[in-house]
Amino acid sequence: MAVSGLVLWCSIPLRQRPRLTTISNAVLIGLSTNLGLDRLPALRGCALRIARSCVALVLSALARAGRPCAHASVHGPGTP
Repeated sequence: MAVSGLVLWCSIPLRQRPRLTTISNAVLIGLSTNLGLDRLPALRGCALRIARSCVALVLSALARAGRPCAHASVHGPGTP
């Protein structure tokens, strides 16, 4: 949750007001990350930590594959 808050705080100099969807995404991602890290066993080896991070990255990319990534570049900031 702290990282999500920090990212939202960093948007202040950009003069972009976060919308409800941005704030709710930050809260949901923060809560799900905290719950997931609490439930997963702690890994001791560096190689296992790297493997877990790679799997998470691939799963995140697969989840994002169905949606257009360049939405903001086409429509500009603040579009619904």
